[in-house]
Amino acid sequence: MRTPRQLVIHFYLASVLASVALATEPSQFTFEAHDFDRSNLRISLRGESYATLHACIWNAGQYPNRADYEIEFPVEADYDLSVLYAAADSRPVDILVDGKQIHTGLASVTGGWNTDHAQWEKQCKLHLAPGKHTITLQRQDCMPHICALRVESSVAFPAGWKLNRPSMEERLQREAKRARRQAALAALELVDIVAVRRAVDDLLTQFADDFIGKEEAESRVVRIERLHDEVRRLLEADDDIAVQKLSELQKLQRELLLANPLLDFDRLMVVNRNTTSPSLGLPQNWQSNCVLPSSGFDDEIAYLSLAEAEAELRRIYKPRESVFVGDVDLDFDADKLLFSSVGANGRWHIFEIGIDGQGLRQVTPSLYDDVDNYDACYLPDR
Repeated sequence: MRTPRQLVIHFYLASVLASVALATEPSQFTFEAHDFDRSNLRISLRGESYATLHACIWNAGQYPNRADYEIEFPVEADYDLSVLYAAADSRPVDILVDGKQIHTGLASVTGGWNTDHAQWEKQCKLHLAPGKHTITLQRQDCMPHICALRVESSVAFPAGWKLNRPSMEERLQREAKRARRQAALAALELVDIVAVRRAVDDLLTQFADDFIGKEEAESRVVRIERLHDEVRRLLEADDDIAVQKLSELQKLQRELLLANPLLDFDRLMVVNRNTTSPSLGLPQNWQSNCVLPSSGFDDEIAYLSLAEAEAELRRIYKPRESVFVGDVDLDFDADKLLFSSVGANGRWHIFEIGIDGQGLRQVTPSLYDDVDNYDACYLPDR
């Protein structure tokens, strides 16, 4: 049996232990900048571009630069927000909470863009009620290279509380879904109902006997209109079936417009050229091919099937060297073609090849080292 003195000591020790436990309850949390919920920024993990010490997020070419963080705050309190970032020049960033601008910060220069120059900097104080709030970092131009965010509360968090953030896999899946939705919205904008109606009206006027009947054309246009509205509603509702419905819509539009009697072919021939090619292989309008360099290209002649919605390019010809291929002219029988390229003597020459990729030959002779030949065409009697 405990004596009164023992009870007093026991109560005192319990009070001390409780106060120590209270004092050690967490009142801050830190999360990495690439642990966002939505963003158009690029992620560099440690060892990649600029991430010499910490992972970071930075400009990916879409403006304004933006990153959103949906955070569940456990208590009502004043929260100090600090950010770890690297900057060789001042690039101020707007800080928003639930869509309202609170502060403009991250304007200091830390000594470099690499994250071994990153420094923590306190930004602002946020008074927040418990619950989910969205912190947004946004800049109209390029952001500094942001590594992490830290939030410190004026009130201790509840016992056992910890910040729950989606896993990397969950974030990647969410970002992939968001990207698919954005791509679907962009594709939906390409289905111009007004333009489709005008095209159909013109086809019915110009090719009354060869185009599909008026009733059939009107029926198809109405289906396209209704499906267009349905796809938009599904995308706004973030319904996964929207992408499937979009494919159906694109197919309907393609079949209707390809019923044009003038489009009596099923393949489209193209020159496939890398965007890194010199001047995109396009001389100025007062110049000609001979001003282009003789190498540095990644060109091929290919064809695309119009019958397939997701058709892949089928190669006809690709040179072994990194030379220009272009100025393509198809023979009247569509069984061979002419094109311009660079010959063995380093000058421009005309080449011919079968549409099946066979029978390559240089048409123009290599008699002179100071003469260029390009941009040829077939004549009707040849």
